[in-house]
Amino acid sequence: MSRKEGVIESNNGGFLKVRKNRRVTLHYRVTLASGEEFDASEPNSPLQITCGRGETIQGLEKRLLGMEAGEHKQFVIPPEEAFGPHDARLMKRISLEELSLSSEPNVGTMVPVRDKGTEVVCRIVDVHADEVTADFNHPLAGQSLYYDVTILEVDEPQSDPLFN
Repeated sequence: MSRKEGVIESNNGGFLKVRKNRRVTLHYRVTLASGEEFDASEPNSPLQITCGRGETIQGLEKRLLGMEAGEHKQFVIPPEEAFGPHDARLMKRISLEELSLSSEPNVGTMVPVRDKGTEVVCRIVDVHADEVTADFNHPLAGQSLYYDVTILEVDEPQSDPLFN
């Protein structure tokens, strides 16, 4: 393989396309509708995923398919292909007694709560005298994600009997 401007070319002189079970190395930047940057790869630490194994959100994998090393793309992933729509049924009122808080609850604070024997994290969205309203949705539920992606490398398909 040869390197040219941070892109890796395959031995046959061409570029492999992103397909299921191929290892993909990429740089990315994710922003929200407000323009706020949510996440990005570090310059010396690109993201590596194996396509088709659910290592990232469905919408990203879907849009990477068919891309090749050196290709740059910008696209929007709707909530349904990211963290889902906001679900009002996941808004719950919780008594302050049920919360293990070391200080007064504040709007926006992420707090752990036991739910059916499992600890889950929720965000406080409203504070009342003796209870809070908590949102158990993913913090990005209901939001479109704006991606800027550059593919650096696509490796040969990974052979793993669990995924073939």
